[in-house]
Formats: sequence, C-alpha cells, structure tokens
Amino acid sequence: MTMRRRAARGVSATRVALAVGLPLAALAGCDHASPAHRAPLALEPLPQQTATLRAEEWYRPQEGAWQYEVLAGDGEGEVFTAARRKTDRFDAAWKDVTAAGREEFWRVDEKGRVLLTAVLDRAEDSLSRFEPPLVIAYREMHPGEHRTEETTVKVLSARAPEEEKDRGRARRTLTFLGVKRLSFDGDELEVFHVRSEFEADLRFAVAERTTDLFITLDDPGWPLAYKLDEQIRVFGLFGSRTQRTLLRRDEADGR
Repeated sequence: MTMRRRAARGVSATRVALAVGLPLAALAGCDHASPAHRAPLALEPLPQQTATLRAEEWYRPQEGAWQYEVLAGDGEGEVFTAARRKTDRFDAAWKDVTAAGREEFWRVDEKGRVLLTAVLDRAEDSLSRFEPPLVIAYREMHPGEHRTEETTVKVLSARAPEEEKDRGRARRTLTFLGVKRLSFDGDELEVFHVRSEFEADLRFAVAERTTDLFITLDDPGWPLAYKLDEQIRVFGLFGSRTQRTLLRRDEADGR
C-alpha cells in the first residue's frame, strides 16, 4: 500500500473514530440557513452553585429529530438534522443519525452510564466498534468533576465487516465545568457547561477532538450548542483541523 493510500485510509478511519456520540459529523448534503447575520455565542461564568448533571438530560431515550445550524467555522451557515431512533444492532438500544446518514449506536447500562458501542459511516465505508463500549455520559456529575475512560477501537469496512481497516486506543475525558450564562440572538439562558476531550491513537493516524457542550435543563435530549476543535495527524507529517460552533434551532420533522 502506498503512503498516499495509507494516509487517506488513516484520515477516513480517524474521522469515524472521532464520533464519540456527538452530532458533529461531516456536513455533506446539509441545507443552507437564512443569510441573516447570527451573533456568536457569548459565555459568562456564574457564581459557584450546587448543580447535578444527569446523563438523561442530554441522552434522553426518546425518539425525535432536531435541527442544528453552523454559526461559525467550517460549514458556516449550513443546517443539518440529527435524529434519535430505537435499534437492536451492535448491542445498542438507540442510534443517533446525523448528517449524511452517519449512525452512532448507544445504550444505558445498569449504572446509568451511556455507552457508545459502534459508529457506522457508509459514506466512508467504515464501521467503528468500541470494545469495551466507550462511556460517553455518566448518571451524575458535579461541578469540577472530571472522569477519563479508555477502550480499544477497531475500524472495519461497512460493506465487508470482516475487513479491518485500522485499530488502536481511544480515550475520553469528560469534565463538568459548572453552570454558565449563555447569550445568543438577544436571549440569555443558564446552561450546564461540559467539556469532552477525545483522543484516538490508531496505526495510521492520531486524532484529538475537544468539544464544549452547553446543556439546558429543559433540553429534549440533545445539547443546545456545541463548540468543536478537531485535529488529525497522519504519520505525524500532515493532517487537518476543523473548528465549528453549532446551535440547535428547533425540532424537525423526524418521520
């Protein structure tokens, strides 16, 4: 296999491994939002207070569909739909379907933790399996608390699951940064601020993704907003970087 083909395979596999249960996949096929100017998100710390972040507030086991707009960064002005559906594939109970049909499979275990079991991306011909499943949310977290989980990720061909494309280690650290005031479009909301730091060290590539999530108490199971910074390095020689800010607009027709 040539260096160029290995590099392409590394980027493709790492993009899939980076999913970790968030609706931030490639925006191919997205609609364009209204050309009206959208003010950026503004974040203000609030006095320290007692708060409990529960997994069910952003991974609610309930079907539905929501629209997200890219406010800034790559794909600015585009809109995509994220949907949640029941499933029994890949040892999961739910799947989140994001842009371009990407599917992320998860379930809630007996400890109230949300476990990511697989990510299917037909456009990339990739099926990522996490063994054991990767913890992506905890039953409860409190301000200042952070937890780290590690697992093995295998990237298979979606068309031929017996073909292994890549493998390596994945690590995710989740930190609850407390309650903040989020301002946008003249509105202000108190939100839970959570930071997710994900690393994938595969044979052909290394990737890092930092995502800030902003969750309101009345969220329908998807965070109100995201800020994403992603870097991919192939053989340590070259790679790509993606930065993006997304805001949930409204509930979509999920039929």
